[in-house]
Amino acid sequence: MESELEACSGAYMIMPRKIYEITGGFDPDYFMYAEDLDLCKLVRDAGYKVWYYPKTKCIHYKGKSSGKVAAFALFHFHDTMWIYYKKHYQNKYSWLMSLFVYTGIWGRYYWLSFLNIFRKKKVVSK
Repeated sequence: MESELEACSGAYMIMPRKIYEITGGFDPDYFMYAEDLDLCKLVRDAGYKVWYYPKTKCIHYKGKSSGKVAAFALFHFHDTMWIYYKKHYQNKYSWLMSLFVYTGIWGRYYWLSFLNIFRKKKVVSK
């Protein structure tokens, strides 16, 4: 059954060129991670909807690229969270909330970086 979503993975995304152009497409500020979430938010903000259509199939091997360069990917995963927050929410909240979010994002990054020192299989986005 079709259903409306907040966002979907870029690996499963398809949209008319018109909507891509209206939203400005993928933001180049995102190196990796969250560029699909950002685009879905822009689509919704422009008055369109994001839909799940279950009659299609796609295989996405999540983490296959990032697992090979875990420290690099871990940094960009968290950097992307901060970019997304700044772009969509920083102006809606007080500086204190922004400080709290910043501390949460980068505190998580440093904690996972520390834990990854001891892990055989490095964690990036879990």
